[in-house]
Amino acid sequence: MTKHVKALVVGGGAVGASIAYHLAKAGWKDVVLFERDELTSGSTWHAAGLLPLFNMSYATSHIHDYSVKFYKTLEEETGLDAGFSVVGNLRMAQTDERMDEYKLYATTAET
Repeated sequence: MTKHVKALVVGGGAVGASIAYHLAKAGWKDVVLFERDELTSGSTWHAAGLLPLFNMSYATSHIHDYSVKFYKTLEEETGLDAGFSVVGNLRMAQTDERMDEYKLYATTAET
């Protein structure tokens, strides 16, 4: 068993798996992912995984955009079905302020 690694990623949830994947993709050869159970079996398994493409934060919108593109190509790259689906959503405004917020979202949303 190897006693020294360049990167040890603890936790095989969405974040840990992503870190290990991206390190390997960047050319790191000595990366180990350590998970006590099955990959994504913790709190990641319970998450809805929503990736709305509208967000008022510049940085977050770029992260979301990257994530959607990433999941769309993941099955082709790995041969594994990530179960990713592009779907819409329905929001119901109960106040004028919320309606204004949703109208703003609608002007910035990408599909």
